[in-house]
Amino acid sequence: MLAVSAVFEEYYRLAFLRKPEYMGWSQTEPTTQVKLSDFSKEEIWRRIKAYDSLIEKVDSLSAFIPQERKDAWFQLAVYPIKGSAYMNHKFLYWNLAAMTSDEKEKTKYELLASEAFHKIEVLTDFYNTKLSNGKWNKMMSMRPRNLPVFDSVKKPESVKIEQEETENRIAIQANQFVSKKGFKNYEWKTINGLGYSNNAITLFPLKQQYFKTEKPFVIYEFEIKTSGEYEVEVRLLPTHANNFDHQIGVQLDKNTLQNFKTNTRDRDKTWKENVLRNGAIVKLPALNLEKGKHTIKVEVNQTGIVLDQLAIYPSSEGSSYEIPLK
Repeated sequence: MLAVSAVFEEYYRLAFLRKPEYMGWSQTEPTTQVKLSDFSKEEIWRRIKAYDSLIEKVDSLSAFIPQERKDAWFQLAVYPIKGSAYMNHKFLYWNLAAMTSDEKEKTKYELLASEAFHKIEVLTDFYNTKLSNGKWNKMMSMRPRNLPVFDSVKKPESVKIEQEETENRIAIQANQFVSKKGFKNYEWKTINGLGYSNNAITLFPLKQQYFKTEKPFVIYEFEIKTSGEYEVEVRLLPTHANNFDHQIGVQLDKNTLQNFKTNTRDRDKTWKENVLRNGAIVKLPALNLEKGKHTIKVEVNQTGIVLDQLAIYPSSEGSSYEIPLK
C-alpha cells in the first residue's frame, strides 16, 4: 500500500535526523545523563507535529488490517512508529518545559512528557503480555542496557532562549546546484530518500577513485539582502575513506579555495557527534560579505563523499540543528 510506504518513509526520515535513542542528547562509552537538545523551539514543534501526524496515520491504517494480521502489524508498524513518536514527545515536551517561563505552560509540558513515557510503558506491556496471548513475553524491553535515555525525565532546569532570526538564513539542498563537473565516466547523481535533504548527491559509479589534478565539483548560487559577516556550512553524510583522507574544497566567489578534511577518528568527540546527528559539518567564515549574488563551489578529492545540504547565515545568529527543506 502506498499509504503504508509513505508512513515508513517519514518514520525513517525523522529517525535519520535524530534517532529516538539519541533524543536525550546523551551517549555511551562512557554513558552520560540526558540533557536538553540543540533543537530550536521551531524545530521542536515541527518535529512534534510530524510525529503526531504519523500516529494519526498509523491509527487510521490499523482499521484496514485484517484480524489475522493485526499482531504482525503491531510488531512491524505500530510498536516502532508509536514508540519512536512517544520517545520524541517525552524529550521534546521536556525541552519546551525548560524553555518557557510561564508556569502553567511549564506544568502542561512536563505532564505531556510524563504521559509520553507512560505510553511507552503501556505499549511495551501490550507487546510482552497481551500480543498473541503473551507469546512474546519478555521479548521487548523499553530500557535496553538500562541507559538513562529510556528513563522518565526529571523536572528540567529553565533555559533562556534567544529569539530566532530567519530572514537572512539561506538553505540550499545539495541537488540544487546550478552547474556541475564530473570526471571521465564519474558523474554527480541524486539519491532520493538519502540525507536530511532526502536528495543527497554523490559521484557514480560507486567505485573508489581519487582525483588529483582535475577534481569533480558542484556550484551553487545564493543572494543575501544585507552585507555583513556570515558563515557558510556544507553538510555531508559522515562517510569514511579507508585511509581517513576524504577531503572537500570550498570556494566562495573568487576567493581562495579552502580544503577541509571530513573524516574523523573512531570514538573521538567529533566522530561521536557526527554519529549521533548522522551528519558531518564543514564551516567557512565569510567576512565582509557584500549584499547581492554569490557562488559556492564544492569539490571533492575522491568518490564516497556525499553532499547533503548547505546553509548561509549571519555569524551572530549561530548554527541550527536542521537546515530546513525549502
